[in-house]
Amino acid sequence: MDIKYIFIEGLFGQFNHKITLADNVTIIIGDNGVGKTVTLRLIESIFSNRLAYLFDVEFSKITISFGKEIWQIATKKTYNKESADYPKDDKSLIISSNLNGEHEVLSKDTIIAIPSYILKMSDNEWYDKRRGIVFTERELIDRLGVQSLSDITKNLPEWYTKRVQKNRVRLIDTQRIYHQEVNGRYPELGRMVDKFSNDIVNIVGEYRKKADKVENELDKTYPIRLVQRLSSNEEESLKAVQEKLKDLIDIQSELQQVGLVDYKQDSVMKAIGNDINQPIIKALSLYAEDRVKKLQPYKAIMPSLKLFLDIINARFQYKKCRLDPSKGFIVYHDKKEIPLSRLSSGEQNEFVMFYDLLFNCGETDLILIDEPELSLHLKWQQMIIGDLLSICEQNNLSVLMATHSPDLIGNHWSMVQKLK
Repeated sequence: MDIKYIFIEGLFGQFNHKITLADNVTIIIGDNGVGKTVTLRLIESIFSNRLAYLFDVEFSKITISFGKEIWQIATKKTYNKESADYPKDDKSLIISSNLNGEHEVLSKDTIIAIPSYILKMSDNEWYDKRRGIVFTERELIDRLGVQSLSDITKNLPEWYTKRVQKNRVRLIDTQRIYHQEVNGRYPELGRMVDKFSNDIVNIVGEYRKKADKVENELDKTYPIRLVQRLSSNEEESLKAVQEKLKDLIDIQSELQQVGLVDYKQDSVMKAIGNDINQPIIKALSLYAEDRVKKLQPYKAIMPSLKLFLDIINARFQYKKCRLDPSKGFIVYHDKKEIPLSRLSSGEQNEFVMFYDLLFNCGETDLILIDEPELSLHLKWQQMIIGDLLSICEQNNLSVLMATHSPDLIGNHWSMVQKLK
């Protein structure tokens, strides 16, 4: 992540907030009303190319340092030509870079032109007067052919879009337990735990396809490679083969522990004696090498999956979570399966937040988390910072989070910056 600090001036007409970002976890605290959540949303809007939110928030200037390059985003009011004292209900944004010049963003660049015959009825209902049909927001977005009703801001300069593509930012909001689904013509609230459980099936399925492809390619050439190995004059030692088989057993065991493969310990080690001949040693050597290559694709997802299960199971006192590659995440108690939707709100908050961090965020991303302590017992709050540090180290992420909880912070006050 290239972002060094963010300085928001004149927020709500009275607050100036400067946040210096650490390489791992930065925590912001402050009284209610100083703009912790708004600060996170402003940052997310800037780095998602969706600047409509900036037109709805009162501020004078936002400065972002990337080291040598400094950005400034300032508001500019437009005045009525007939009376310079009377501002219109519009403003523009002046985005400038000390290395690349400046660019003006008009409010019309962030607004989708919704036809006059389509009327908004509620937060998620739009009525088409011509056809007499009610659309959900998702259906209207599809109908208009845009990505959202506050679509990606148009006409942004290349230097801006390249920089935000390099510095990806993701917001994990306070409302993270539910997501909106469309069933027929009516919106419904779905559980994120169920969605993510289905997602992991697809993710693991992609790795299985890669593993199957490697397996097929190796199996096709196995006979000729075995003949070549047996025909070779180069001898292989029994000790070297035993080491290869031990490495294979370790890999299979690790993958089995996180549910990626169904593995029963290979008995081939027990069958090896000290008097086996060179052809058997060479055949076993090739077998071990091929097996490791066939399992190699799974190793890319294994660290994240292991860390996720470790974090979740460290919290579950009376339950355990495991992965079933065909069903997703399974939570059980005394061998009885518990539907994910029946987990407590605290359990679901933790499940969703840590899944998002480990499976939906890429390396060097800046992750914004609003109130990670929601619905959590004191003990669970005290575990969050340590787990976030582990994730940041493993996946090379940076986290900026807003919290009200001194118990969550614990002994990590060096990470805290107070907004006043």
